Amino acid sequence: MQWSQIKTVFIISFLILDIFLLQQFLDKRNNTEMAFLSEPTLEESLQAEEIDFSQVPNETEKVSYITAKRHQFTKKELEDLKNQSIVIINGETVFSELNEPIPINEEEGIKGAIDKIKANIAFSDQYAFWTWKKSERLNAIVFFQQYDGHPVYYNEGGMLLLLLNDDNEIIFYAQTLLDDIKSENKEQEIQPLKAVESLYHSNKLYSGDKISSMELGYFTLVPLANGVQVFSPTWKININGNNNFYVNAIEGQIIETDENTFIEQTIENLIIKIESTSWSEEE
Repeated sequence: MQWSQIKTVFIISFLILDIFLLQQFLDKRNNTEMAFLSEPTLEESLQAEEIDFSQVPNETEKVSYITAKRHQFTKKELEDLKNQSIVIINGETVFSELNEPIPINEEEGIKGAIDKIKANIAFSDQYAFWTWKKSERLNAIVFFQQYDGHPVYYNEGGMLLLLLNDDNEIIFYAQTLLDDIKSENKEQEIQPLKAVESLYHSNKLYSGDKISSMELGYFTLVPLANGVQVFSPTWKININGNNNFYVNAIEGQIIETDENTFIEQTIENLIIKIESTSWSEEE
């Protein structure tokens, strides 16, 4: 066979191979694109399961972790409070017995309760209403401290508890306060829908559910030395008006908590402190 014929055969062979490889590449790319196109977005998945997420904020937020420590109350801070007997427990907790019970009319709503009691409490503007817990064992109005307009969820160091009798009269209150609150690290941009995605992939959302509200706050992450605590930005997501879930806004983990257990345990701890403290205790 002459050299020119051999060269022609090689050229044709390589051309056929190139065409084959090109076809393989195009098929693979088309398959990848089809797989990508067939993967539904989170919004499409929620819509397909008729999950109402219209209340999820559209705007991104910039947040960071924060640190805080418990405030040490002094008698001077409380000296202007009237018509009550006050004891400061371990410097961290104010416990007060009111000289005259303050009636709370449920029809007035919580604002009426706040207006009636706030003049009797130091730093009252730093707390926001959280819940009114009524049961056979408990009748308490709970306030959580706020930072930059956002609540600090379930932390014994930043709470106001109004304790009521069976006639819905405030007879005692207890408060703690976080201070020296500082932002840590650089602010990070977060998307509310990412928290919803965490719930969805963890099977916390079901067909026909409604996301009733989303609120950004802070949840205790870890205690550090010298009484300092770290708090993570956290979404409180209410489902169907009655189930609350908490999701770390930066890292996406779902935070497990039991509101009833927390409040009851907090009050039990308070009672233990009161029983071991003299009402004549001096700072």
